[in-house]
Amino acid sequence: MSVEDKEHQQEKDRALRMDLEKWWRDMTVKKYTCGHLRNLGAGLVMGTTTRDRIVECARYGKIRTIANLDRETKWMGANEFGNDILKIIEEHYPIDLPPTIFIEVTPSSEPSSNSGYLHVRRDDSVLPAKRQVKCSVCHLEGHTSSFTDHPL
Repeated sequence: MSVEDKEHQQEKDRALRMDLEKWWRDMTVKKYTCGHLRNLGAGLVMGTTTRDRIVECARYGKIRTIANLDRETKWMGANEFGNDILKIIEEHYPIDLPPTIFIEVTPSSEPSSNSGYLHVRRDDSVLPAKRQVKCSVCHLEGHTSSFTDHPL
Protein backbone atom coordinates (compact mmCIF):
# COMPACT_ATOMS: atom_id res chain seq x y z
CA MET A 1 0.00 0.00 0.00
CA SER A 2 1.42 3.37 -0.98
CA VAL A 3 1.82 6.28 1.42
CA GLU A 4 -1.09 8.11 -0.24
CA ASP A 5 -3.33 5.05 0.16
CA LYS A 6 -2.36 4.74 3.84
CA GLU A 7 -3.08 8.42 4.43
CA HIS A 8 -6.44 8.12 2.65
CA GLN A 9 -7.28 5.02 4.74
CA GLN A 10 -6.28 6.79 7.94
CA GLU A 11 -8.49 9.75 7.00
CA LYS A 12 -11.48 7.44 6.36
CA ASP A 13 -10.85 5.72 9.70
CA ARG A 14 -10.55 9.06 11.48
CA ALA A 15 -13.83 10.29 9.95
CA LEU A 16 -15.61 7.07 10.94
CA ARG A 17 -14.20 7.30 14.47
CA MET A 18 -15.42 10.91 14.77
CA ASP A 19 -18.92 10.03 13.53
CA LEU A 20 -19.09 7.12 15.98
CA GLU A 21 -18.04 9.43 18.82
CA LYS A 22 -20.70 11.99 17.84
CA TRP A 23 -23.33 9.26 17.79
CA TRP A 24 -21.92 7.94 21.07
CA ARG A 25 -22.30 11.31 22.85
CA ASP A 26 -25.77 11.97 21.36
CA MET A 27 -27.04 8.52 22.36
CA THR A 28 -25.68 8.89 25.90
CA VAL A 29 -27.51 12.20 26.30
CA LYS A 30 -30.68 10.76 24.74
CA LYS A 31 -30.71 7.63 26.88
CA TYR A 32 -29.16 8.81 30.18
CA THR A 33 -29.30 12.68 30.13
CA CYS A 34 -26.57 15.26 29.81
CA GLY A 35 -25.54 14.94 33.47
CA HIS A 36 -24.51 11.33 33.00
CA LEU A 37 -22.47 12.26 29.93
CA ARG A 38 -20.68 14.98 31.87
CA ASN A 39 -20.10 12.91 35.04
CA LEU A 40 -19.64 9.36 33.74
CA GLY A 41 -18.79 9.87 30.08
CA ALA A 42 -20.10 8.23 26.96
CA GLY A 43 -18.79 4.84 28.05
CA LEU A 44 -22.27 4.05 29.34
CA VAL A 45 -23.32 3.30 25.77
CA MET A 46 -20.08 2.02 24.23
CA GLY A 47 -16.46 1.71 25.31
CA THR A 48 -13.46 3.03 23.41
CA THR A 49 -12.15 -0.46 22.68
CA THR A 50 -15.49 -1.36 21.08
CA ARG A 51 -15.37 1.81 18.98
CA ASP A 52 -11.82 1.03 17.85
CA ARG A 53 -12.79 -2.56 17.02
CA ILE A 54 -15.73 -1.32 14.93
CA VAL A 55 -13.41 0.99 12.96
CA GLU A 56 -10.87 -1.77 12.40
CA CYS A 57 -13.50 -4.30 11.27
CA ALA A 58 -15.26 -1.76 9.05
CA ARG A 59 -12.00 -1.13 7.21
CA TYR A 60 -11.84 -4.78 6.20
CA GLY A 61 -15.57 -5.15 5.49
CA LYS A 62 -16.22 -7.53 8.39
CA ILE A 63 -19.30 -5.73 9.70
CA ARG A 64 -22.27 -5.88 7.32
CA THR A 65 -25.02 -7.09 9.66
CA ILE A 66 -25.96 -6.83 13.32
CA ALA A 67 -24.85 -10.44 13.77
CA ASN A 68 -21.41 -9.50 12.37
CA LEU A 69 -21.26 -6.53 14.75
CA ASP A 70 -22.13 -8.74 17.72
CA ARG A 71 -19.63 -11.45 16.72
CA GLU A 72 -16.73 -9.07 16.05
CA THR A 73 -17.16 -6.73 19.04
CA LYS A 74 -18.99 -8.75 21.72
CA TRP A 75 -20.73 -5.43 22.49
CA MET A 76 -23.85 -5.74 24.65
CA GLY A 77 -25.52 -2.90 22.73
CA ALA A 78 -25.17 -4.52 19.31
CA ASN A 79 -28.81 -5.58 19.08
CA GLU A 80 -30.18 -2.33 20.47
CA PHE A 81 -27.98 0.11 18.54
CA GLY A 82 -26.79 -2.07 15.64
CA ASN A 83 -28.86 -0.38 12.93
CA ASP A 84 -27.45 3.04 13.85
CA ILE A 85 -23.88 1.74 13.78
CA LEU A 86 -24.41 -0.02 10.44
CA LYS A 87 -25.69 3.22 8.89
CA ILE A 88 -22.62 5.10 10.11
CA ILE A 89 -20.30 2.39 8.77
CA GLU A 90 -22.13 2.41 5.40
CA GLU A 91 -21.47 6.16 5.02
CA HIS A 92 -17.72 5.62 5.24
CA TYR A 93 -17.32 2.09 3.85
CA PRO A 94 -20.11 1.43 1.32
CA ILE A 95 -21.03 -2.20 0.75
CA ASP A 96 -19.81 -3.56 -2.58
CA LEU A 97 -22.62 -5.28 -4.42
CA PRO A 98 -22.30 -9.03 -5.03
CA PRO A 99 -22.27 -10.47 -8.56
CA THR A 100 -25.57 -10.16 -10.42
CA ILE A 101 -27.91 -13.10 -9.94
CA PHE A 102 -30.74 -13.74 -12.37
CA ILE A 103 -33.83 -15.54 -11.14
CA GLU A 104 -36.12 -17.31 -13.59
CA VAL A 105 -39.38 -18.92 -12.56
CA THR A 106 -40.79 -21.53 -14.91
CA PRO A 107 -44.16 -23.22 -14.38
CA SER A 108 -44.25 -26.79 -13.19
CA SER A 109 -44.90 -29.48 -15.80
CA GLU A 110 -47.23 -31.32 -13.41
CA PRO A 111 -50.81 -30.05 -13.59
CA SER A 112 -51.54 -30.98 -9.94
CA SER A 113 -48.71 -28.84 -8.61
CA ASN A 114 -49.39 -25.13 -8.25
CA SER A 115 -45.81 -24.16 -7.53
CA GLY A 116 -43.11 -23.48 -10.10
CA TYR A 117 -39.47 -24.37 -10.23
CA LEU A 118 -37.01 -21.71 -9.22
CA HIS A 119 -33.88 -21.53 -11.35
CA VAL A 120 -31.02 -19.34 -10.16
CA ARG A 121 -28.37 -18.43 -12.70
CA ARG A 122 -25.25 -16.37 -11.99
CA ASP A 123 -23.68 -13.99 -14.42
CA ASP A 124 -20.46 -15.97 -14.94
CA SER A 125 -18.67 -13.06 -16.58
CA VAL A 126 -18.01 -11.53 -13.15
CA LEU A 127 -16.74 -14.72 -11.49
CA PRO A 128 -13.03 -15.59 -11.60
CA ALA A 129 -11.93 -18.51 -13.75
CA LYS A 130 -11.66 -21.82 -11.93
CA ARG A 131 -8.13 -23.16 -11.53
CA GLN A 132 -7.47 -26.40 -13.40
CA VAL A 133 -5.93 -29.28 -11.50
CA LYS A 134 -2.52 -30.44 -12.72
CA CYS A 135 -0.89 -33.85 -12.55
CA SER A 136 2.32 -33.88 -10.53
CA VAL A 137 3.74 -36.78 -12.60
CA CYS A 138 3.01 -35.90 -16.24
CA HIS A 139 2.34 -32.15 -15.67
CA LEU A 140 -0.83 -32.18 -17.82
CA GLU A 141 -3.97 -30.35 -16.75
CA GLY A 142 -7.33 -31.98 -16.09
CA HIS A 143 -6.33 -34.83 -13.78
CA THR A 144 -4.15 -35.69 -10.82
CA SER A 145 -1.99 -38.71 -10.38
CA SER A 146 -2.63 -41.36 -7.82
CA PHE A 147 -0.12 -43.85 -6.52
CA THR A 148 -1.89 -46.76 -8.23
CA ASP A 149 -1.88 -45.03 -11.64
CA HIS A 150 1.90 -44.82 -11.83
CA PRO A 151 3.66 -47.97 -10.59
CA LEU A 152 7.27 -47.63 -9.56
